[in-house]
Amino acid sequence: MSVSLGLEYLVTLGLLVLSPWSGVDVAHAQPQCLGSDGCGCVFDDGSGVIDISSIGNTDGTPRFQNAIGDDQYKYAYNPCKAFNLIDCKGASVCQVNAAEDASYQAGDASEATWSYDGTNVVLYTESYTDTLRQSYVIFQCDQQATTPTMEAEGERGYAQYYMTVTSKCACRNGCSGGNISGGGGDDEGLSVGSILLILCFVFGLLYLVTGMVFNRTRREAKGVEMVPNIQLWRALPGLVKDGFAFTIGKLRTKKAGYDEV
Repeated sequence: MSVSLGLEYLVTLGLLVLSPWSGVDVAHAQPQCLGSDGCGCVFDDGSGVIDISSIGNTDGTPRFQNAIGDDQYKYAYNPCKAFNLIDCKGASVCQVNAAEDASYQAGDASEATWSYDGTNVVLYTESYTDTLRQSYVIFQCDQQATTPTMEAEGERGYAQYYMTVTSKCACRNGCSGGNISGGGGDDEGLSVGSILLILCFVFGLLYLVTGMVFNRTRREAKGVEMVPNIQLWRALPGLVKDGFAFTIGKLRTKKAGYDEV
């Protein structure tokens, strides 16, 4: 294997190592919208905020109700604030049967995860009663939609419900007035320190393997002699020991001088 091939391999390896840990797709990076509750989210590239807090009812009733899905159930949803409806308590999404005498909680107000599909932001919420029910509320941006509307698609897959809210508040910075923060939860990026540690590991591996390839192909070294700068690494423990001895000696000399004074 040539040195150039070795370098190409290691660069590719480094990108693969960094990509899953940093939460970034190297080939298709796109911004994400991060939120800590059901009131909105913040784009992590600084391009704007989605704030839906102003379109939710605050009196315990759902803003959107009686939206009939393809499954003939009715769906209710209230942005930002919890509501109660028949058997649904503290809900963000509720599924109601045609007779309106029974309901099934399809999302708790306390459960909210935001994402961005490249076109629209999507709110995921869930609730577990007799079974796990999951709801996906797609927010469609329309600057002219000063009065928000909701259409329900209904169930797609077992206990998975989809609905679409169209509003100017679904546009970046379309509405304001709330206190929206980017939560992110487990999807938050790595800290600067963690990234530096990963980079040190990757470049250390790059240094080691590239040096070994070079020593093997150009110098025909074998075994431990393939390690780059092997003489330096062999001498390093002794150099560290001498450094400590020198420093301690200086400190003792200074202490003796202070004692004499």
